[in-house]
Amino acid sequence: MNNSGPQFNNFEKPTNMKEEKFDLEIAKYHELVEEINVVKNSKVESVVEKASLSFLIEETKKNNPDNWEEVIEDLKREVREANKKNGEVEVSWLLSDTVDKLYLNFLSNRIEEVEGETEKRKIRMIKKMVEDNIKFKETVKKEGKKISFGGVSFGYAPKWRENL
Repeated sequence: MNNSGPQFNNFEKPTNMKEEKFDLEIAKYHELVEEINVVKNSKVESVVEKASLSFLIEETKKNNPDNWEEVIEDLKREVREANKKNGEVEVSWLLSDTVDKLYLNFLSNRIEEVEGETEKRKIRMIKKMVEDNIKFKETVKKEGKKISFGGVSFGYAPKWRENL
């Protein structure tokens, strides 16, 4: 019998497998949060922001499976640059734009993936609300004000975020 790798009978459950599976995602999440928290008057504390950043990590990984960690490193660098440029205002816009873009792409794909017109209609409504919110944000952006980021449905945020 080959003893390489974990083996389980029907009565054994792997221990710590769930936590280990997402260690890298959680580490990258915390690195990104640390980078944001360095910005004056910016602190990732709300469940909305946490859900949105975990969604950002997960979607980046899904969309860029071979280099997602590099994409997150690039985003951290962009946060530093935005902070130097115009502090919390610029960082808030960077994060808002990044999350919104990922979320809209996700919703568009989700519409194509789900079956049933009722479910498709619900997702189209969410997408329309996100698009309307982006239009509203643009008026605030012209005024040079800080904006909150987030708004990703908790149902679409990864489960690993619940333990952050």
